[in-house]
Amino acid sequence: GFNLRLAKALRGIKTLREKTRLIYYISPQVWAWKGGRAKTMARLLDLLLVIFPFEKDWFAERTPKLKVEWVGHPIWDRVLTREEETDKRPDRPRRIALLPGSREGEIRKHLPILVETVRHLMGRHPNLRFSWMSPDLERQRLGQQIIRDAGGGDLPIESYVGYQLSHLSRCDLALLASGTVSLECAFMDVPQIVFYKVHPLTYFIGRMVVKVPYVSMVNVLAGHEVVPEYIQSDLSPALLSARASELLKNRAQCEEMRKGMRRVVERLGTAGASLRAAEAILKEIGASVSTSVPIPKAAANS
Repeated sequence: GFNLRLAKALRGIKTLREKTRLIYYISPQVWAWKGGRAKTMARLLDLLLVIFPFEKDWFAERTPKLKVEWVGHPIWDRVLTREEETDKRPDRPRRIALLPGSREGEIRKHLPILVETVRHLMGRHPNLRFSWMSPDLERQRLGQQIIRDAGGGDLPIESYVGYQLSHLSRCDLALLASGTVSLECAFMDVPQIVFYKVHPLTYFIGRMVVKVPYVSMVNVLAGHEVVPEYIQSDLSPALLSARASELLKNRAQCEEMRKGMRRVVERLGTAGASLRAAEAILKEIGASVSTSVPIPKAAANS
């Protein structure tokens, strides 16, 4: 919302109107809600750079005059190569990622549910370790206090700050609040269970304006459920732990999920999205381009 208001304000400055090119990198998800913003974007922008392949066609159908280029997903540039598993013991501890979300409200809402889920899982699978990942030290301290208040001080929950993809690469399963991390798990080939819970009024309003049937971007891109989702009243420690336990025991089910996630990942181009975006920006403003980065195949064919 702020970016589009800023773009409108810039367009209103007479001295900038003819000289300035307005380029938006990473489109807001207008295909999910408030689709009318696409027309506003068409009026204001000279170029829109998108990261999901279907977005180019979506805008072409609704705002054909808006110049849109797909550059691929920048997450490719953050993915670290999965480390070779050095512990070959059949009874090695299995590790589960706990990802309650990065916002304070998400941590307060979801982390107590995850603590109780961990307790349920430990009763079924004693040889487990859990990795809780937080975005910064302040929210790590908040989460540690929440874990203690929820009676989880005795549970094998290790806390990490940053380097999320590296830690994910060592996990066998992830329990995560809906967000970009769902795609990150798909890129790292980590089976996942997605959840989310908000105030009932917020959820009611959200369901009226959101036009997609899923909360996980993996499922949105696939067009069907690849990873399980537990939303609102469906979310409970008992249900979450039961599904996690099922995945821990059923390797075939995990592999089927991995296949579905890989199909989604394959659609998102290759590494170099931000470099391709930079090239597109330089081209738009008429500057010379000195570095050539291959564009995704789907973009080359579109």
